[in-house]
Amino acid sequence: MTLEVHSLASGSSGNAMLARGRHGDLLIDCGMTRSFLESALAAAGSDPRRLRAVVLTHEHTDHARGALAMARKYHIPIAGSQGTLDAVIAGADFASYVLQPLRPTTIDEFSVVGYPVSHDAREPVALSITANKVQICYAVDLGQPADHLMAACASASLVVLESNHDLGRLVRGPYGPDLKERILGRQGHLSNQDAARVIAEVSPADRPVQYWLAHLSAVNNSPRAAIRVTRAALRAAGKSHCAVEVALRDRPSLRWSSDNHWWQPRLSLDW
Repeated sequence: MTLEVHSLASGSSGNAMLARGRHGDLLIDCGMTRSFLESALAAAGSDPRRLRAVVLTHEHTDHARGALAMARKYHIPIAGSQGTLDAVIAGADFASYVLQPLRPTTIDEFSVVGYPVSHDAREPVALSITANKVQICYAVDLGQPADHLMAACASASLVVLESNHDLGRLVRGPYGPDLKERILGRQGHLSNQDAARVIAEVSPADRPVQYWLAHLSAVNNSPRAAIRVTRAALRAAGKSHCAVEVALRDRPSLRWSSDNHWWQPRLSLDW
């Protein structure tokens, strides 16, 4: 196993991904309870004692809820931007890694780079993680994708990208005007259409890439709608060799391994 990634949960109720290396693992976002995470790690064949760090994109509860509990019980460092660490740790005595913008931080066998994004948090980042010459990107709660992040996604073998809402469903849906404005603003979330445009643009023409659509809204989106829009964009760009799946909201779902880029259980879309 060179690098393996598991989606443990992905949505507004909580987000967590696991990156498994040869000698240790990273927990990427930690927005579920400790008990959920312990069970999900076991289901993925991991153990909290293998964790080398909890790496956070930002401090919002659905991304950081379980970070302190995991760090405290298992003596795991927390990694994030200075703004994220200030908000989450708040002066407590925890080991930490500060992710400097656009500069790699070495955590055991992993190289982690934080890419500033425009979401409405203290100092949010998207993440590029490299281990054993294999790169993945994790980009949720983006606001607007910046050029440096697009370049990182273009060189990755797995890209986890938010596809939060269907634009029409959001506009016609039950959310109030203020919440709709926040989601649609420059510090909000990518729509299915936004995510599809990013993926079609960054997808290489000469090698396969796996895309996981993440952080889908339970009210304003569906896995079927998100996949349909992105696959259509890839077909139009002549890049149908790249695969697309959806990370489920409240339970472990997808697994990817760099040893086999195309291993992927097919998931029912009748949800």
